[in-house]
Amino acid sequence: MHRTPFAPRPSVLLALATGLATSVAIGQPTANHSAARATYVATLTEANVDNAALLYNRYFSLLDATDLPALARDFDFNDPAARPDAKLAALLDDNSALIAGIVRASETATCDWGIERDQGPAALLTHLGPTRAAVRVLAADARHQLAQGNHAAVVERHAAILRMADHLTQDRVLISSLVSMAISGLAASEAQAIGTQLPTEPRKQLFREFQSRAYAADPFGIREAMKGERELFLDWVAETVDTTDDGRAFLEVAQAAGVAETTATARIARMSAAEIQADIKKAGSLYDAVDAVWNDPEAQAKLAALSNLVETGAYGQAATIFAPNVTRIHDNDQQSRNTLEKAAETLAGL
Repeated sequence: MHRTPFAPRPSVLLALATGLATSVAIGQPTANHSAARATYVATLTEANVDNAALLYNRYFSLLDATDLPALARDFDFNDPAARPDAKLAALLDDNSALIAGIVRASETATCDWGIERDQGPAALLTHLGPTRAAVRVLAADARHQLAQGNHAAVVERHAAILRMADHLTQDRVLISSLVSMAISGLAASEAQAIGTQLPTEPRKQLFREFQSRAYAADPFGIREAMKGERELFLDWVAETVDTTDDGRAFLEVAQAAGVAETTATARIARMSAAEIQADIKKAGSLYDAVDAVWNDPEAQAKLAALSNLVETGAYGQAATIFAPNVTRIHDNDQQSRNTLEKAAETLAGL
């Protein structure tokens, strides 16, 4: 298939393509400012809030007003012996209440970011960048807590990271599931890097956190995300056709949403509304076929065969525009599962 899961595409990936993964660094706050912020964060209450996204938004905005995202981004997580330098350690201490707020937000079961699914390819996922930034801060703080001998806090930070990865699966969008994989991968590599430096009981607690996810049926929500993308793209096409009546008008709306003009879009532009609806139905059958073989022992070969059929137009024109690269996604899913399992096995064997 023509698109990969990591390259920005005319869709919800616009959130990444427009640089939303970056953070704002405004310099280290003054002591008075830090004290005022700590007081404010301490007064925030989670009473009766049952949507983690509301809490994340609150703490992400505060986090973005510090140098922590930038400093954590530059931290060398590849070195098991690395610890935050004096500047980063001081900022982590100054913002301990903020970090605790992110941890508390992760403990809320439901996370609904209010994705505008009716916008189809134009829907934005502006929470992905801030989520990754917050995860790196938590990972850096876990190293800081380890240096201080606060082993329970180390486990708490990593458990929060894994819960944040789980929250992204609730988006039911593939790019969110792929970011969930990346976040889980960071947590797994960190667990293996610092596992030997933890006493027995905290290490067992960390093992249990990974064990519960490593052997889950669909740890990154890929199959639900595939269903969600079917709704996101194909339902949007169907509704657009209902509104605009023919392929030419659809093409105009699609281009406004960022869909690149291709041979497939040109063919759709020549279709009637009825022909487009039939094409959408054909594309929908692809998602059914993918789901049917996802857990098959020969899934990679069967998914590759489906991909070839898409290229030949067997599943219609909409499929060639919107269908994901299922072979690569399946491969990423398997590799990420293996990474979690390896982390659990490493912790269990220490």
